[in-house]
Amino acid sequence: MKPTILNQGPAFSKLIKAFVFLIGKCKANKVFSQSRIWAVLPVMIPFLLSSCNEDMDAPTIVTINHHVLKEAYPVHRHQTYLLDLNEDDIPDFSINVMSVGFDQGVREYFQINSLRDSKVMLTNEEIAPLTSCLEISEASAIEGSSWSVFTGSMMVRTITENQPDQWSGPWAPDGDYFVGLSVRVNGEYHYGWVKLQADKESHAMFIQEYAFQTIPNLRIKAGQRK
Repeated sequence: MKPTILNQGPAFSKLIKAFVFLIGKCKANKVFSQSRIWAVLPVMIPFLLSSCNEDMDAPTIVTINHHVLKEAYPVHRHQTYLLDLNEDDIPDFSINVMSVGFDQGVREYFQINSLRDSKVMLTNEEIAPLTSCLEISEASAIEGSSWSVFTGSMMVRTITENQPDQWSGPWAPDGDYFVGLSVRVNGEYHYGWVKLQADKESHAMFIQEYAFQTIPNLRIKAGQRK
């Protein structure tokens, strides 16, 4: 069984020094004895333990900026969302719908466009729908994933006359997923995510929340908020 090691923080160190000083004074005054030490210890121990708790309760440094929209924002053919991931008042991504006509109707591509030196995580050239806790970094462990400054689609709505809408793409099943994102700041990449909900009934993609890692090149997990 390993011995318990007390947290040697500032408060703990001060009490140890005070205890040593007290023993030194006892020696100097020739009143130092083993019985006096045992009398002092019951008083000192609670202070030592409380000092450990003080040091262990020190606040942790938060490196992730997390933002929740007061109301989920719907993206559809007439409405675009400009995402400022690192909140520097410069949009990094455009989440929108691009309509492309063909002989029998129209296809609506739900996509994310890079507006500056920023990238989107793709899987097989489509935007990967990430589930909670998956790692987002330069060397992501997701099979087939890559980073791209070009647009990537999430899902496609095919509209043809006298036919029900057809949905395709990795986001076609309704549900909440995350998109892995990265933004270049002062020459270094910062990673983050945005949470979206695909809703075929309302023909929209809803933006719910996003987060940004303030430390460059440090990974973040999908859905990580602190």
